[in-house]
Amino acid sequence: MTGTGRRIAVAGPILTLSVMIWLHVAFPGTVDPMNAVISDYAWVDGAGPLFALGVLSLGAGTAGVTYVLAKVEPARSAAARVLLAGITVALALTALFPTDPSMGVSSATGEIHRWSTALVFTGLPCAGWILARQTRVLPGWRNIGRVLTAVSMVSVLTLVVFLLNHPGSPIATLTGGAAFYGLVERFLVISEVVLVLTMAAGATRARPSAIRRSTPSRSLARGNIR
Repeated sequence: MTGTGRRIAVAGPILTLSVMIWLHVAFPGTVDPMNAVISDYAWVDGAGPLFALGVLSLGAGTAGVTYVLAKVEPARSAAARVLLAGITVALALTALFPTDPSMGVSSATGEIHRWSTALVFTGLPCAGWILARQTRVLPGWRNIGRVLTAVSMVSVLTLVVFLLNHPGSPIATLTGGAAFYGLVERFLVISEVVLVLTMAAGATRARPSAIRRSTPSRSLARGNIR
């Protein structure tokens, strides 16, 4: 099962990127990439199921990463796994409850979508940073940890720009950020998918932690048995 988990952890985010690229290629002109969010594809004829597939694929990837981390590094990855499990559920909710078709939130479905995506956007950088901190002393994780930290910081900074330029915010009014709000969101999504891929790379390359068992002969040799 670990092999299956590794494949899902890597294939999930790759499929997400592929689907998101295809949405922009196959449905040109339906959603403005500069000022409209990717979630708006949920209301484009023929694009809704593809959008859901892309989101669920990322959820499968985070679930795969969670499973593999539980096998290879159960102790040090515990906090990150809790976050990743919540993010997996949030991604499922994001796919099942689309955003409202008009600007703003006017329904319970739109509210669920808004808060589930908020958990994903904030939770993934936190999970990446925590995982990097907890595994940095382990063999094989040092380089991955540096990349995780860097990508997590990029995601956080992009998220800040995204929130500041949200349509209707005072900053967006001053900077005209609403005109490129959708573009910033696409950079944010890409950074978070890369974050999942980086965590998958670390988890799939890691070896299961060795559990040292104390034997009577070793304990006696160390003078622990009297």
